[in-house]
Amino acid sequence: MTSAVDTARPGPDPVTPTDRDRYLDSLRALLPGFRERAAATEDQGRVCDATMEELSDAGVFTALQPSAWGGLELHPATFFEGAVLVGSACPSTGWIAAVLGVHAWELGCMEPEAQADVWSEKPRTRLSSSYAPTGAARRNGDGYTVSGRWGFSSGVDHCDWALLAAFVEGEEKRGPRVFLIPRSDVSIDQGSWDVTGLAGTGSKAVEVTEAAVPAHRTHLMAEINDPSWERPGWQVSRNPLYQHGFRDLFSWGIGAPALGAATGFAEEWIRQSRSRKPALGGPPVAENPDHQLRLAEGLNRIDVLRRSMVSSWQEVHDGVAAHGPADDPIQLRHRYLGSRTIGDSLDAALAMFAAAGGGVMFATNPLQRFIRDLLAMRNHPVASLQRFAGDLAVDELTR
Repeated sequence: MTSAVDTARPGPDPVTPTDRDRYLDSLRALLPGFRERAAATEDQGRVCDATMEELSDAGVFTALQPSAWGGLELHPATFFEGAVLVGSACPSTGWIAAVLGVHAWELGCMEPEAQADVWSEKPRTRLSSSYAPTGAARRNGDGYTVSGRWGFSSGVDHCDWALLAAFVEGEEKRGPRVFLIPRSDVSIDQGSWDVTGLAGTGSKAVEVTEAAVPAHRTHLMAEINDPSWERPGWQVSRNPLYQHGFRDLFSWGIGAPALGAATGFAEEWIRQSRSRKPALGGPPVAENPDHQLRLAEGLNRIDVLRRSMVSSWQEVHDGVAAHGPADDPIQLRHRYLGSRTIGDSLDAALAMFAAAGGGVMFATNPLQRFIRDLLAMRNHPVASLQRFAGDLAVDELTR
C-alpha cells in the first residue's frame, strides 16, 4: 500500500491568483449544466451522476485534499468561493460540493494510515458523514466496534466511506468520537429522504451493525475542533490548511452554499423581472421603484456577504500561516460570520421573494427551489447563532 508519509513535505504557498482563476473559471463553465439539471437533482433526491463527475473532474472534491494524495490544497477562500458559484446554479449541488470537500480536509487531518486506506487505490474517493452521535461504540482490543443509525448523511449514494459519530461506552465524558467506516459496512435507507428542501442532497439515513473500526480510523470531535491539536495528518502535509479547527471549515461548508443559493435566487429574480408585467396592468415590473429598491438591497446584502467571506478567510488563513493555529478573537468572529451568513442569505432572498408575483408559487418556478433549499439550510444546527455568539461574546467580555 502506498504511503504518503514518505513523500510528506511542507505544503505549497497559498494559492496564486492564476490557480484561483483557473479553478473558479472551470466551475463557471459548468454552471449552465448544473442549472439545467437542478430540477432532475431535486426530483431524484440526489445529485445527478453527470454533475458529480464534472465536479470531480474540476477538482472540487479534492480541493482540500493533501497534495500527496493528488489533492489541490487550495486556499479555503478559493474553495468556498467555488461553493458559492456551484450553489448559485443548484443549491443542493453546492451543498454537496462544500460538505464533501470539507470531509476530504478532515481525512487530511487524520492518521496517514487512514488516508492510505481511503486514497491509496482511488485518490478521488469521497466520504459522507453524520456528526450527531446517535450511534454507539465500545472498545474492542486496540480498536472499536460501532453500531447504530444516523440521519442526514449528505451525498451518501456517491460515497465509498462514511464519517459517523458515536459515544464510546465508558468514555462519554470525552465527548463523541468520529469513526471512518467503509461503505461495505454501511447500509443506506433509501426511503428515508422525503423532504421539500435540499431534496437533491440525498441526505439519507444510514445503519451500521457491529462494524470493526481500527484505532487509526477515528478521532475525537473535541480534538479536531481544537486548532492546537497536533494532527496526525501533519506527517503528510504541513500546509496551514490543516491547522484550522473543524468548526472554521464546517460553518462555511453550510454558509457558502447558502450564499450561493441567495446569489442564484437574485439572478433568477432578475431574469424573470426583466419581462414580467403586472397582471392588473401598469408599467413593467422593472420600472417599479419598490422592485428596484428590493433588488438593490438584495444585491447589496449578497455582495457584502461574499466580500466578508473572502476577506475573513484571507485574514484567518494568513494568520494561521504566519503564527500557527490559535483560537483567537479573529477566528471566533470568523465562525460567527459563517453561521450568520446562512440566515442573512435567506433574508436577502426573502426580501425579493415578497415582490416576485403570484407565479413564484408554482412548483416549476426555480425561485421556489431556491427558497425551499434556503429554508432547509437555515434549520441546520450550524445556523443556530447562540453557540457561536456565546463563544465570541465570552471572549470579548472576559479579556
